[in-house]
Amino acid sequence: MIVSAPLLVLSAPGAEAARLAAMLGRHPAAYGLPELNLHLAPTVEGLLSVFQVTQGNAQDGLLRVVAELYCGGQGDADIVAAREWLKRRADWSSMELLNELGERIAPKLPVLAESSLAWRLLDVEAWLARVPDARVLQVVRHPRTQCAELASRLQGPLFVPPDYKDYGVDPAVIDPQLAWYRINRNIGQTLGALPAAQRRQVQAEDLFAAPEDTLRELCGWLGLPFGEGALYRMMHAEDGPYARIGSTAAPYGMELEFHEAPQFSGRLRPRLGLEGPAEWRRDGKALAAEVVTLARSYGYR
Repeated sequence: MIVSAPLLVLSAPGAEAARLAAMLGRHPAAYGLPELNLHLAPTVEGLLSVFQVTQGNAQDGLLRVVAELYCGGQGDADIVAAREWLKRRADWSSMELLNELGERIAPKLPVLAESSLAWRLLDVEAWLARVPDARVLQVVRHPRTQCAELASRLQGPLFVPPDYKDYGVDPAVIDPQLAWYRINRNIGQTLGALPAAQRRQVQAEDLFAAPEDTLRELCGWLGLPFGEGALYRMMHAEDGPYARIGSTAAPYGMELEFHEAPQFSGRLRPRLGLEGPAEWRRDGKALAAEVVTLARSYGYR
């Protein structure tokens, strides 16, 4: 059985990478995986330990895919069985587990978006060192619209991760452009070390403005046949096995914004200018100079 090198889709939070990965994963010759978070530990035993002490739903994607592929479904009982399946393979390395999943879905192309992988450059580099033939797709989005949406979401929660705060002012203010710059810079450094054939970059705005053209181009790069049947499936990512919120035992597995609205709407806030004050800041500060420079390198103005 031929195991295809995976497609890894990376972006800063809120750039619609989960949606694009899910769309590509619906191609008849591909399989969209949820977030596996294999970078959190080098072994399955380590992953289970991390999952046990980590708040949130970092384990949901891995449990859901194991339950779906090996345990008959994604109900609560299947999730329990998936956890036991992983415990029996505690001595496996995380990459052995990835290889096993690849063999299970072979010859389809594994497609996965990992929203937390690129926070640390070393994590991305280590992941790709273990899977050197992986292809990487970076999804970028205009920092003004992406950060404005993130800032709005972060106003409600009682706890805001420090990575989203500007501590250079007193009191500290929520400013997602810090994360936008850090993550996109890390991805860019990683992509720069890959052969040109293994890397691509796409603007989220292009996906929403011209989905057929964007998907056709990406399928050509990936060597996937493109036609009306494939396009129809990709335009209905909500039909994927991990798109919707799952059972109470493992409800998520992808970015929450995608789970809440997995249907492709074709609407995304338009590109805005890079100049002027950042609308989410009350002090009137503009986008940081390094953010503007990086955004311009992506073609934004």
